[in-house]
Amino acid sequence: MPKGDAYFLCSNLGGYMKTLAFVLTTIFVIAKIMGFIAWSWWLVFAPLIALIVFYIGVLAVGGLCMLITYLINQD
Repeated sequence: MPKGDAYFLCSNLGGYMKTLAFVLTTIFVIAKIMGFIAWSWWLVFAPLIALIVFYIGVLAVGGLCMLITYLINQD
C-alpha cells in the first residue's frame, strides 16, 4: 500500500460514515413502512442519531481543546 492511501482512507472516513448512516436509515425506514420489521422508530433512526451524536462529540472535544489552549496561552 503506498504511503498516500492510508491518508486518503482516513481523510474520507467521515464521508463513508455519513453515507453508511443514510443508507442504513433509508433501508430501515422502508423496511419499517413495508412491515418487514417491527422495531420502534428510535431503532429505525439509530444510525442517524449515532452520526449526530458523533459529530456533536467531535465538536465538543474540539471546543474543549480550543478552550484549554486559550487558557494556557492567556497572558
